[in-house]
Parts: sequence; C-alpha cells; structure tokens
Amino acid sequence: MREIGKVVGTVGNSLIVKAKIVPPMESKVYDKYRKEIGYVKKIFGSVDSPYVEVRVTAKIDLLKYVNKKVFMR
Repeated sequence: MREIGKVVGTVGNSLIVKAKIVPPMESKVYDKYRKEIGYVKKIFGSVDSPYVEVRVTAKIDLLKYVNKKVFMR
C-alpha cells in the first residue's frame, strides 16, 4: 500500500488529508489495518501542498483518524 498522507481534520462525513502524493479521483482509501474507509472525493490546494477530501463510507468515528496516516493500493 502507498501512503496518501496524514488526516488533518474532518468536515461533515469526510476526512481532510494533507497529501504526500496525489491519488486518482475515486480511489479507495484504507487505514493502516487495510480496512477500506472511503474514497477520494476531491483534491484541492496548491500543486506544492495538495489536500485530499476522503468521503467516508465505513461506520467509523472520524475524530479517531485525525493525525493518522491513510493509504491507497
């Protein structure tokens, strides 16, 4: 699995990730246990400092993911 980046916050039913890499739109997103938590909904910010909105589809406590890394396959 490839690290997308670290979760920096939440908005509604989404996680905001400070991205190290820019994943393709609609890519599935996983936690460190390889559990699917959602998909890439939006990419925003500058080219040098991108952010990714991950729309959460799993039944999870979003706040537990703040400051945690998320991944893609």
